[in-house]
Amino acid sequence: MAAPMLTYNEQVKVVAEMTGVAQVDVKYLLDAYGDLVVNQIAKGNRFRVLGLIQVEAKKRPAQKPREGRNPRTGEAVMIGPKPASVAIKARVLTKLQSVKPSVKKLDKVLA
Repeated sequence: MAAPMLTYNEQVKVVAEMTGVAQVDVKYLLDAYGDLVVNQIAKGNRFRVLGLIQVEAKKRPAQKPREGRNPRTGEAVMIGPKPASVAIKARVLTKLQSVKPSVKKLDKVLA
């Protein structure tokens, strides 16, 4: 079972209550921030999300053709080359890493 997660609307409501700002304004700001993240990643820039997570686009190099095995027959087969590609990577930063729950707490949430 997965841990519970706040929906987008619940997040907007909580932030609005915490800051005293109208929900419409919070939603506008969160959407603008999300657009900022997307635009920066699309340009190839790294982006630190509120000091919690660092997101960046990383290049995966092309792979040369290689020999593999058919698992059913054991026959040698050639596996074709793969072109270079781009992957989006996210890294948890210290501020978030330091508040991770203990195994016991997580087991209670997941139970």
